[in-house]
Amino acid sequence: MSLFRISTRLYLLVGLSLFVVTLAMAVTLSTTADQLLEERKDLLRTVDEVAVSIVQKRFADVQNGALSEDEAREAALAELAAVRYGESGYLWVNDLQQVVLMHPIKPELNGKDVTDMKDPDGKALWVEFVNVAKAEKSGFVDYRWPKPGIDEPVRKLSHVTLFEPWGWVIGNGVYVDDLDAKVWASAKKTAAIAAAGCLFMVIGALSIIRSVTRPIRHLQTAMNKIAAEDFAAAVPDVNRGDEVGDMARTLVSLRDSVNERVQERLAAAELQRQIIDREREESQRSQELHAQNLSVVVRELGAGLKRLADCNIRITIDEKFPADFEPLRHDFNNSIATFQATLEQVLQQTQALQNNGQEMREASDNLAKRTEQQAAALEQTSAALEQVSSTVKLSSSRMQDTSKLVVDAKACASASGVVVRDAVEAMGRIQAASDEITQIIGVIDQIAFQTNLLALNAGVEAARAGDAGKGFAVVAQEVRELAQRSAVAAREIKELIGKSAEEVASGVRLVNETGTALGSIEEFVSEINSNVDAIATAAAEQALGLSQISAAVSSIDQMTQQNAAMVEETTAVSHTLAEGSNLLAHLVNRFKLNRRATIREGDQIVEHRNSGDLGLRAA
Repeated sequence: MSLFRISTRLYLLVGLSLFVVTLAMAVTLSTTADQLLEERKDLLRTVDEVAVSIVQKRFADVQNGALSEDEAREAALAELAAVRYGESGYLWVNDLQQVVLMHPIKPELNGKDVTDMKDPDGKALWVEFVNVAKAEKSGFVDYRWPKPGIDEPVRKLSHVTLFEPWGWVIGNGVYVDDLDAKVWASAKKTAAIAAAGCLFMVIGALSIIRSVTRPIRHLQTAMNKIAAEDFAAAVPDVNRGDEVGDMARTLVSLRDSVNERVQERLAAAELQRQIIDREREESQRSQELHAQNLSVVVRELGAGLKRLADCNIRITIDEKFPADFEPLRHDFNNSIATFQATLEQVLQQTQALQNNGQEMREASDNLAKRTEQQAAALEQTSAALEQVSSTVKLSSSRMQDTSKLVVDAKACASASGVVVRDAVEAMGRIQAASDEITQIIGVIDQIAFQTNLLALNAGVEAARAGDAGKGFAVVAQEVRELAQRSAVAAREIKELIGKSAEEVASGVRLVNETGTALGSIEEFVSEINSNVDAIATAAAEQALGLSQISAAVSSIDQMTQQNAAMVEETTAVSHTLAEGSNLLAHLVNRFKLNRRATIREGDQIVEHRNSGDLGLRAA
């Protein structure tokens, strides 16, 4: 908030007050609308309760036997159709299949299926009534419905209740467009009152804000003049009795105090200026003397650095410098001595490095040759291992194929054993059928014998009858011959069945022997399968081991190739190192070193030693 001006903050306060008033008005209107709607819902709920009590009374008459169920339903519908409340309130009844049972305002709907009837918004009214009744037993449905005297459908709120014993949905509704009108009228009245209050609040707030901000702007103008060192500027509103007057009187005191401090600061600044002028003159004289000494020092150091640039470190600076620069001369001479000692050590180390580099180059050459031979041998070994591994993998694959063929052979042998067992059982059934046929043929033979006997008796009786029995004698003779042929045929069939039984018995014996042989084959195949599985497993393990060995050898081959490359790089580095050591020795030999370990300091000779190396001498 400190970023905003006081007037802006006051205007924000007024705006906040207006917002609160508007929000309170909106909440009041919303609460009023909710209360009116809740009153209508209570009315609808009460009417449905009365309607349900009427239906329950008629249902009780059915249970007491006073009325039949059809009579009770008709009486209940008639009573519900006569119910009215308010200006246009009524009741209707429909069943759970969206069929209207009673509608007092639109009787043309009675007995019709209104499933597809929708309001202008596309809501299926009667389907929604049934869904709410099934789900909640009683509830509200909001939709739009034509109102008498109004062309356009208006908002309507209905309450439905389920009477489960008869499967009735009892409902009633009221139009709620008048609620919107009441709420709008209340809103206009409230808005007018709020507008008058807000106008009065805005006028009063503007007056108060102007009475606060105008004196503050006057004080701001006066403070700007004082800040510009206009200490004769007048301060307004000094005689006010509020906080603005207190601020004005404080500003007057501040103006006078600042004026006094400014005058004191100006006097002090003048005195300080005089002191600075005197110090500046002394500093100029000192700088001129220092410049002269510096010129001598620069000239001598320049000559020494020029000799040093020519790699000549034999000569030191012997003439004394001014007192301020004398340490610089000592430091230069000591630096040359230290530089000479360092160069001698570098020369010694360079010679040693040169010798070591030569040895390293020879060793690297030998190592490179041996590494190349080792890499070639490993490459041949890797190729041989890969060939062996490929052969073992191929053998393992063929062994696995053989194992699969053995498994298939075992399965075929098992299936053949099953077929043989089925054949043995079929042979047994054929033998049993042959035995039964033999028994039947024996019965036929007995029947033929009895028929022959009867025919013989019939011939005897026909002979006794004389001429009257001649025809019967002929028939008896034919029956006798037929019985004899049947007996002969039965004996022949019996002989054939006997031979068939012998052949079937022989077939059963052979099939049993075949089943035994197939069982032995199956056992042999199982043993072969076990051996082949073991061989295949061992071959797979060998192939895996050879693959790992081949991978390891390949890895060693790669590392050997890398080592060979590193050896070649090391050889190149050693050659470069030897060349660098030769160059370094050549560069160090360019320096001209002193043969004595003394430094001349004016008229004195100062002993200087550095690790047993030679020092410098004067020119």
